[in-house]
Amino acid sequence: GMSWADSLHNLRVLDKWRAAVGLEYEIEKPAKRINTISGRPLRAGGTAIGKRTIPGLPRPASRLALGFEDFRTFSSGSILLDAYFEAGGNLFDTGYVYGGGYTETLLG
Repeated sequence: GMSWADSLHNLRVLDKWRAAVGLEYEIEKPAKRINTISGRPLRAGGTAIGKRTIPGLPRPASRLALGFEDFRTFSSGSILLDAYFEAGGNLFDTGYVYGGGYTETLLG
């Protein structure tokens, strides 16, 4: 069998190959989605991640920010983004240093 490290390397090579040949499934495309990857409707309003008021912002922000450093494609982040949003997360770190503006485009 393959080790965990070998499995991860294999998946990274497959991701690069798919990107090189332009293979992207419909569910992976960054269209406006209202369902999670499992097919159920995305739900807002979770309370697992607390909120706080930040002066100058019109509504409370989550106490935990989600960084976009490793999201290179919509599909690579969609499961985590859905879980974060459903837990009450609404604060994202899309620093320009993460991808020269690409992460801002990915988030929308």
